[in-house]
Amino acid sequence: MKPNDHNPSVEHLVACVPLDVGDTLRIVDPHLVLVHVAQGRVWITEECAPDDVMLAAGRWFRLARPGAAVVEALAPAVLLLTSPRADHYAREFVTTSRAPLSVARKHPRARERDALSG
Repeated sequence: MKPNDHNPSVEHLVACVPLDVGDTLRIVDPHLVLVHVAQGRVWITEECAPDDVMLAAGRWFRLARPGAAVVEALAPAVLLLTSPRADHYAREFVTTSRAPLSVARKHPRARERDALSG
């Protein structure tokens, strides 16, 4: 497997995002980011998409369009964001929430192991 290849059956945790009612999360250029609603209800709109998506707890949606996607909390929500890519999964994450955005970061030793196994 080449370093930039990915195993389609593996999902990497990208972020855990708590949102209050009305808070938004803007994801710029998501690359197959999966939005899983662990708690609450959200409304998702993607740039140039013909339809928006509403999700309740336990449901998910894969962001596959270039451009920006916006997720708005219709009820207090917790989102788990995953991607088949370990890095370069989005250009930017911006939230209006006051809660901290927990973006997953690879431990330096994990990067070393990746380099050695590649």
